[in-house]
Amino acid sequence: MAVDLRQSRLKRIELFCYAAIVSWVALYSYRHPVYNWDLIGYVAAVAAIDHHGPQAIHRATFEELERSLPADRLQELKHGGAYRQSVFENPKYLVQQIPFYSVKPTYLALLYGLHITGLSVPKASIWISIGSYLGICALIWRWAARRIGDPRLSFGLSSLLALAPPVALAAGLSTPDALSSLLVFAGLYLILELRFTVIGLCILFASIFVRTNNLIICVLVSVFIVSTRRSWPILARASAFTIACAVAVRLINSVTGSYGWRTLVYHTFIAPLPNPAEVQPDLTVGAYVRVLLSGLSSLHYSYAVAMLLFFIGGAIALRAVGYRLAWGPAAQGAALIVVSMSIHFLLFPIFWDRYLLGHYLAFIFISTRLFSEASLVGEVTDRSVPVLAPLELSEIPSPKHLPAT
Repeated sequence: MAVDLRQSRLKRIELFCYAAIVSWVALYSYRHPVYNWDLIGYVAAVAAIDHHGPQAIHRATFEELERSLPADRLQELKHGGAYRQSVFENPKYLVQQIPFYSVKPTYLALLYGLHITGLSVPKASIWISIGSYLGICALIWRWAARRIGDPRLSFGLSSLLALAPPVALAAGLSTPDALSSLLVFAGLYLILELRFTVIGLCILFASIFVRTNNLIICVLVSVFIVSTRRSWPILARASAFTIACAVAVRLINSVTGSYGWRTLVYHTFIAPLPNPAEVQPDLTVGAYVRVLLSGLSSLHYSYAVAMLLFFIGGAIALRAVGYRLAWGPAAQGAALIVVSMSIHFLLFPIFWDRYLLGHYLAFIFISTRLFSEASLVGEVTDRSVPVLAPLELSEIPSPKHLPAT
């Protein structure tokens, strides 16, 4: 009884300390937000809901920014380069940037909803990121407690992940990255860990309306479900889910007037286009290959390398003590995350942690589960019941040598 009381008190202390760490990061992010140029595009997309015409949208956008951003930061966003200068000086060019940002309808709906309650759009973007960060940290705590038996190790891992730069920095960004990561992380947790497939798929489907590139993980999760639960009804439902996701992305791109993949890659990696509606960028195969090779350099500062080293180091350590990784649902889950990240890189050739944060976190916990299953397999093998060698006939005593009864 005393031991249970002490453990319960220790858990409460650990939860309090974890909550204090997460709250500190959230407060710091609120007081020191990171406003990048994408904020102008999101403010313009929200302004276009109530205003019509390039002049009106331009005026509403920059009036909102002038009320909310520090003067020096706003000056950098308006005049920090020829591209930014062109968009600021030409209202028509600003309107042409909106399709790059209106392809996130759920995020824009949240921004607009918070804006009509009285928040400025920049502040609303930070509140969404902070709320998403809190949700991510809650899932980290829950998954760690479920997967790691030792409460102290669970608390340590949760705290390190909450303070890790990709996670902590996402709380202060004026972008939908934290929200997208929360939905992807939650969907993978429900499907890979709890096996709540229907709810998990619904959450992943919702993530498409925050970032359309989440279509990749949705399709691969469907493949994972079919490969682990082989039956015709499962195949039919997974196929229907995949088609629904593809149709949703097609509708989003069509309604918002998306410029397409070629223009996006050219605009992001070759030369920013102030007037993308008026030009047809020439993305040749050679140019794409050069962008792809250049994008590999982003691995130097990406936590994807740390994630893969974590997995390789764990696998080598298990191998060194005689254990082996079992190919099962955990290994397949880890593989689908790596494949998803690889396809994402091929389509958008850079490893930006804020785009893949949900993948990183899910991979860490799936790897932990995989290591745990490998250890259990090794223990069962090492503790197998020994089989006694059969006795020779000469060793069996004859009846006359048996003791009398």
